[in-house]
Amino acid sequence: AIIDLVPSVDCAVGSRRLKGSIVSKKTKVRSIISFGFNLGVNTLFGLGIKDTQCGAKVVRKKFIPDLLPKLTVSNMAFDVNFLVDIKSIGGKILEIPIEWEDTEDSTIKKPFKTSVAMAFSVLRLRVVYSPFKFMMPVLEPVGRFLLKVLTGKSK
Repeated sequence: AIIDLVPSVDCAVGSRRLKGSIVSKKTKVRSIISFGFNLGVNTLFGLGIKDTQCGAKVVRKKFIPDLLPKLTVSNMAFDVNFLVDIKSIGGKILEIPIEWEDTEDSTIKKPFKTSVAMAFSVLRLRVVYSPFKFMMPVLEPVGRFLLKVLTGKSK
């Protein structure tokens, strides 16, 4: 595995946005959403990762006991939660080029609804990792209400 080739790396992340990556069948809409999402994530968390949403992630086994209790998100922001937590426990992350083909299953079918849901998920995570975490009991219902109003879907 790539992670074994670089002993100083604790987590390897596939990236569709690195030189050497081969990406096919990616739509313009998906490219714009992806770029905006990554810009927002890096602004809020300072990860410095070009593609947080690529599903290809490998982490060293020694990090699992410290990592699992910190994972609180089970939706589209799970990847961000995972990467923030790896860094918070001192893990070094390496992005590697990947070959990727968008399929019908991986294409965003409702871009506005998906974008709003992703934004709320990441903002929720930002609050969880802030001194304002104590406000989550108040913010959660407000967030669910706003998500329902904006997308017509409750969370």
